[in-house]
Amino acid sequence: MASLSRAARALSTRAHRPFGKQDALRLRAVGTGANVRAAANPGVRVEPAFFDEQFELALAAEARALVDECGYRLQGETATLAIGADGSRASTARRANNARVTGRYERPEQTCAAWGYGDNCQPDALPPAIRQLAERLQAHPSFALGKLRDVTINARTDAFFQLDPHVDPAADGENVLIANLLSSAVLTFTPAQPPAGLERRTDAAVVGERSWTDADVDCLLERRTVVHFCAAARSRWMHAIRSGVLVDVDGEDKVADWWGQIDYLIGRQPERISIVFAFA
Repeated sequence: MASLSRAARALSTRAHRPFGKQDALRLRAVGTGANVRAAANPGVRVEPAFFDEQFELALAAEARALVDECGYRLQGETATLAIGADGSRASTARRANNARVTGRYERPEQTCAAWGYGDNCQPDALPPAIRQLAERLQAHPSFALGKLRDVTINARTDAFFQLDPHVDPAADGENVLIANLLSSAVLTFTPAQPPAGLERRTDAAVVGERSWTDADVDCLLERRTVVHFCAAARSRWMHAIRSGVLVDVDGEDKVADWWGQIDYLIGRQPERISIVFAFA
């Protein structure tokens, strides 16, 4: 059998870091709001403050330029839960305002990004800051990552951060890492096959108040955080972002995420950019 390359041998001796307190502090069980300890973690690692604000702004500038150059728009509408100052509940229709850039072919009107996808992904074609972040992720001791296979940029405005539950294509790679820019958000992991006795909710207004299942896990993404998911969290759990909650703040409607429990609110900024890296 052919000997392993030096890079492959080095990778084979590495492993992702163990789950720790920094993960548990940012993972909450839906409904109870309890922190998710290492034994119950489905495969999610959270690295807060992974880069500074200056680098965040450089990443955001490159992402916006790429949206202008080769992004395509996502259209849609959803029901957002509105909570009045008196605690009343109502459903409010909101339209999506999202744009996406990727090197993976997804639809006819798309212009694929220059770096390509999969076996043909070319990191040297990435803009400087995004390329630097990819290299830093690959070298970081918290992760054991192979070749870069995909980079996708999602740009959302008007505090519309909704992301429907999905599992990224297996061909992307075993490891998904999301760099979160410009606003906090709550990323929800929901089992693709809910445990026996649990229903999967589909009504947007109900999901907004109760999430997709009672087994869901909410992950707090602060600005400049990187979240990594692999194993079950990558293949047997879907990830998503709820449509948000409209709350009255000094007479003005503001959008927030709830984290674990609906009365634990995390405010959104108007703009959020996520840069999604997939590695073998």
